[in-house]
Amino acid sequence: MDISTNNAETTMAMSQLAHCISLQVCLLTNPVWLIKTRLALQQRGATAAGVRPYKGLVDAFVRIGREEGFRGYYKGLGPSLILVSMQWK
Repeated sequence: MDISTNNAETTMAMSQLAHCISLQVCLLTNPVWLIKTRLALQQRGATAAGVRPYKGLVDAFVRIGREEGFRGYYKGLGPSLILVSMQWK
């Protein structure tokens, strides 16, 4: 067995594993970042006219689910995934 070939295969496998884990982290954390961003923008007065402000974290989570559905939690996921995929080139 050639050690350099095994080492290259191990490095490639570890790189692929790290990429998969990064993608999963994006999927799990995107709803948290979305809610954090909306609450921060709300503090600055960046809400649209006639839109009732969020009362807090739980209210934002519930209202996004009711008003926008499951997809609402993943708005902005595309740029996050692009950044993750560029990181592991």
